[in-house]
Amino acid sequence: GWAPTQSPTQVVVAGARFAPVDAGVYWCIFGDAPASPAFRMSLSELACLSARHHEGTVRLQVVLESPGMTQRQKNYVPFNFALLPVVQHVEPKVVVAHSD
Repeated sequence: GWAPTQSPTQVVVAGARFAPVDAGVYWCIFGDAPASPAFRMSLSELACLSARHHEGTVRLQVVLESPGMTQRQKNYVPFNFALLPVVQHVEPKVVVAHSD
């Protein structure tokens, strides 16, 4: 997956065993950025907001915190932060439209 560097973007994380947890919270961690809360959508999907981050590839990790316990994923998934494109010029400036 990827997100722009300037603003948080909703990201859907596909996986397995995202079970409902009483009083527990899932978190997404993008590289060394602060953790962001994740919303459990199903047993196989979480949604979370990407953090603001510099351009490049980081490790995405899912963490489950519940009272007295923190479980970290053993595996990581690469996640890319990219600069948004900048438009400097468009040609042609005018396009003539016609109807039949």
